[in-house]
Amino acid sequence: MDGYDLISYSFWAVVIGAFIFAIAYFGGIEKKRNHDILSLAIKNDWEYSKCDARYRNTHLHLKTFQAGIKHFTVNVINGRRDGVDFVLADYSYVLMSGHPRNMTVDQTVCFLFDQSIQLPHFFLRKKKPLMDSVGKLLGGKDIIFSDDKAFSDAFVLQGANEDSAREFFSPQIRKAFLKFAGSDIQVEAWKDFIVVHRCNLLPVVKWKGLLADSLSLHQAFKKTAALNPL
Repeated sequence: MDGYDLISYSFWAVVIGAFIFAIAYFGGIEKKRNHDILSLAIKNDWEYSKCDARYRNTHLHLKTFQAGIKHFTVNVINGRRDGVDFVLADYSYVLMSGHPRNMTVDQTVCFLFDQSIQLPHFFLRKKKPLMDSVGKLLGGKDIIFSDDKAFSDAFVLQGANEDSAREFFSPQIRKAFLKFAGSDIQVEAWKDFIVVHRCNLLPVVKWKGLLADSLSLHQAFKKTAALNPL
């Protein structure tokens, strides 16, 4: 074996070794995450499923579930707290498919179900000044409250029926959201269903925090829905 062959052999040995190490490393991380989520469910007497796509499949009309292709809902926890049924899960979808690699968006989501309330459709996310300025020129919608600059500067709010969404977002609802100003929180609701996430995959230690934030918003929604029934 001459020097060139030795260098070539060494190069490919390093590449293959790095590839095997990466598979083992990331596989170990995924295995630990699965284990930690299962442990969280067991400790709180919640149900755990490796995967469960029914929640997305029954709410395909929502904007949250319309992005991308090849959707996955895994590490699914079902439970009940404060009289509300909830689901915590890792939700992923492929944003762009093909060469050189798939571009995947990964998020930890919280779904809430409460048949005692009926909410108008709305979609709320963090405002991104540059992107939203361009979007506005292209016809993007944003419900603005002229008497609440802090809220309107922090969030983009949209709704299938703008008047219904505007009426629902009382000063109390807007105040409840202001504590999330600057964060990547995203919330969508319709009738008895609410979905909340922070646009990324959360460490397992933060799952209960996501649930607490979601339930606090639900309480604000419930009070306003009781005063302004659909």
